[in-house]
Amino acid sequence: MEIVGNILLSILSGLVASGVFLLVLSKLRPSIEISPFIAREKDDDGKFFTFKIVNKSRRSCIGVKVDASLAKQTNVQGGHTFWTKQLPLKQTEVFEISRNDKKDSNADYAWRFVTDEDLDKIWGSDNDLVRFRVLATDSLTGFSRAFVHQFRLARNSIKDGSHHFGNDLNVS
Repeated sequence: MEIVGNILLSILSGLVASGVFLLVLSKLRPSIEISPFIAREKDDDGKFFTFKIVNKSRRSCIGVKVDASLAKQTNVQGGHTFWTKQLPLKQTEVFEISRNDKKDSNADYAWRFVTDEDLDKIWGSDNDLVRFRVLATDSLTGFSRAFVHQFRLARNSIKDGSHHFGNDLNVS
């Protein structure tokens, strides 16, 4: 009977140790927040659209890669699927995004990514969506994490103006 008790105790302690490890692991991965709005901006060269991300982590993120695509719904036998078109971004990789620090007067923890693709023209249907993806790696642990935001309706997602400074993800 003592052997069975020891085996059960060993299994239980292994499960607890695994749970603690997974909890610690989840805290050591990057935390990126993607703005729920795409900003429609204008300059001398014309109209452009920006996506904004904020590093909410206590540490810098390195090797940050971003991707934007337009997914158009297509009906097929038995349901629907999406046809995807890459949206060209002016920059798709960032070497480092600083840790989130309210004392950072430059807000180096917040980044904007720009496309010149006219979303007003190509995003025509309520069934279409824009998908923005981010892959970031924690600078200390090397653990990576992917983040995705799907903008479902153009009329609710695109706002005229520019993204606010720092942690604020709004557009005006």
